[in-house]
Amino acid sequence: MHSLYLSASLVESFAWIEQSTMLFVSKRSRSMFSSREVIMMEADGNYTLFYFSNGKKMLLCHTLKAYEAQVDPRLFVRVHKSRLINLSYLKEYNPSYDDKEMLVLGNGFRVGLARRRRREFE
Repeated sequence: MHSLYLSASLVESFAWIEQSTMLFVSKRSRSMFSSREVIMMEADGNYTLFYFSNGKKMLLCHTLKAYEAQVDPRLFVRVHKSRLINLSYLKEYNPSYDDKEMLVLGNGFRVGLARRRRREFE
C-alpha cells in the first residue's frame, strides 16, 4: 500500500475537478477517485485512512477536518470525532447495540455514533 500525499496547492486550485472527484498527489503518482467510492474516512492523528467500496484502504497525510471541508456535506456526515461516513452506504441505525448507538455500513463495518450526533439519526 502506498501512502499518497495531498499537495496543498492542488487542494486550493484543483480539489474538485468535478463535483464528486478528488485528486491526490504523491511524489511519484497521482490518484483520482470519486468521493462516492469512499465508504468512510477515519482519523489517525494527522493522517486520514480512507475506506473504499472496492475493499481497498488508502492512508493520506492530512487531518480528517481538512477532508471534511472538501466533501459534499449532503453526502458525508461526521458521526464521531474520528469518523466521517458516506450516507449512501448507511444500511442500519441500531440505537441499542450494547447500550451504544451503532451504525452499520454497507461493507459490514459497525461504527459507533457519538452522543452529540444522535439527534441527526433519530
